[in-house]
Amino acid sequence: MAAVGPGQMDDPTPCSAFTVRDLMTHMVTVLRRVAGVGRGLPPMLPQFAVEGVPDSGLVAQWSAGAHDIEAVWRDDGVLERTLTLPFGQFPGAQALAVYTGEVTLHTWDLARATGQEPSWDDEVVALGEAAMRQVLPGEGRLAEFERQVAQLPPEHRPSAPFGEVSPLGPDAPGIDRLVAFSGRRP
Repeated sequence: MAAVGPGQMDDPTPCSAFTVRDLMTHMVTVLRRVAGVGRGLPPMLPQFAVEGVPDSGLVAQWSAGAHDIEAVWRDDGVLERTLTLPFGQFPGAQALAVYTGEVTLHTWDLARATGQEPSWDDEVVALGEAAMRQVLPGEGRLAEFERQVAQLPPEHRPSAPFGEVSPLGPDAPGIDRLVAFSGRRP
């Protein structure tokens, strides 16, 4: 985020619903949600949404969110509790792995949109991909997503965050496997 230039904020991203600004805002919202879920709060609370933060303040909000997650999830008991995510209940360790996959994927989205080439931690990417494979169906996921979000109040129904799986060879790098499984084209 810190390397994103002010002239890039309105650029498109591989996450088609978001501009760079929207994606960065969403990523901060996700961090707030991860901390809140770890505290046992419902995942779609309005207070997790980022509103009124100027572009220049998003990096500071990201940093604050990361520190909050560290404080909440430092307690190993959180990993063992059953937590509620927007699409079901999961053990804390699995919930954290799913969010690791989401944040890694959106980091890829942001890097791709802004011409950055980060190095990827293969263990983190593999953890995120494995978690995504456990909670996302390999086929028919958009219909399943629509079925699940129909249970949420209309004002809290997000757009589909993933597409159908993109084909990819088995020898592809881990980040490409995560991206393709999430419906993006690496």
